[in-house]
Parts: sequence; C-alpha cells; structure tokens
Amino acid sequence: MKIFNKKAGVSILGLLILAGIVILVLKYMQVDIQVVAENSTGQENINNFGEVVKNFWDTYIVRFWDDIWTPLFWKPFMEGMKNSNSLLNNFNNSLPQVDFGQ
Repeated sequence: MKIFNKKAGVSILGLLILAGIVILVLKYMQVDIQVVAENSTGQENINNFGEVVKNFWDTYIVRFWDDIWTPLFWKPFMEGMKNSNSLLNNFNNSLPQVDFGQ
C-alpha cells in the first residue's frame, strides 16, 4: 500500500474544499467573518496579505515565467510546432499521388 501519491498537486477543487472547511471551522468557533472584514485591523491585515501576495507574484512568479519558462520551454515548444507543421506538409507533398482515372 502506497501512502504518497506521485501525482500530488494543488487543484482548484481542493482549494475550494479547503476554503469551505476553514469557513466551517471559523463558524464553529463563532468567529463572525463579516465583522473581522469590516474591522479596521481586519482591513489592514487583508491589505497587508494582498501586498505580500502581489510582491510574491511580481518577484517570483513573473520572474520564473520570463526568465525560465518562456526561453527554456515555451519558445522551443512553439518552434517545434512550427517545424512539425512544415515537416507534415513536406511529408504530405512527398507521398506518391495515385490517379484512379475518374
């Protein structure tokens, strides 16, 4: 029996289920989410979290995309797709043509 799955990852459905569980736990602990969100301290915490996410996005995700993903994977993939299309056309043009006399 395997405990760990090699195909582990984060899915949108998993995140939605996790968010639902967090909301249920907060409701069970009688935390009013609306009061926390409308509170000035809650607003500051939400804004700070938003800044952290934005800085992480700009610093790591965009940099990864521009410096690693695009030059190493995306551009070669697109060039390969262009080459495969021309190779397919060359292959189809090189096939013998059969005239059935119609």
